[in-house]
Amino acid sequence: MDSRRKRTATVAKQAPVLSNEWSGHAVGLNRRIPLPDARAMTTAYYSHSSCPLHDMGSGHPESPARLVAVEKGMGVVGVDRQVARREAPQAPLDAIKRVHNPRYVNELMMFAPTRGSLRLDDDTSMNRHSLKAALHSAGAVVAATDAVIADAIPAGTIYVPGSLKLDGAAVSDTGDGDAGVFDGQRVSVRLGNVASPAVRTVSFQVRID
Repeated sequence: MDSRRKRTATVAKQAPVLSNEWSGHAVGLNRRIPLPDARAMTTAYYSHSSCPLHDMGSGHPESPARLVAVEKGMGVVGVDRQVARREAPQAPLDAIKRVHNPRYVNELMMFAPTRGSLRLDDDTSMNRHSLKAALHSAGAVVAATDAVIADAIPAGTIYVPGSLKLDGAAVSDTGDGDAGVFDGQRVSVRLGNVASPAVRTVSFQVRID
């Protein structure tokens, strides 16, 4: 008996968190094979050591203390032991210029201070770490959204070849350069650079062994 398995990933660039929802179950004879829920998934946590060094001064809401508070809160509830920590890369300038005025980006690159600080407007300033922090912060968003959905085939089932779909469109399950692949144990689908907000759905079939 075949069973469909669907996974939906919701990606929001404003908050680089990949949340997962699972639905359905496999039924065969008198057996029911539950699908894993989001608590069993691994969530990537992107950060970079330069980010806390962007300091706008005492009393400004863009405070490194916010990052310290996030880390502390994660430790209190135990989330820090469940995430996969990743170092955020620098975002490519062409990716940044797709969402910001290229002239503005070029000016920031040109006038970024090497010491002291530079006031951009009444509410915004840069220190010598700010540009690097901004590039890595944007890179965290790009890396988090240029993600891969991956799932192991449940025990007691066999993957049905050719059943893999992304947003209802068939993708191959061989390593031929498209978004999908099945390596004999798990299904993986590359989502690429996902616009915000967006919902992508991956589905495939398994046969109860």
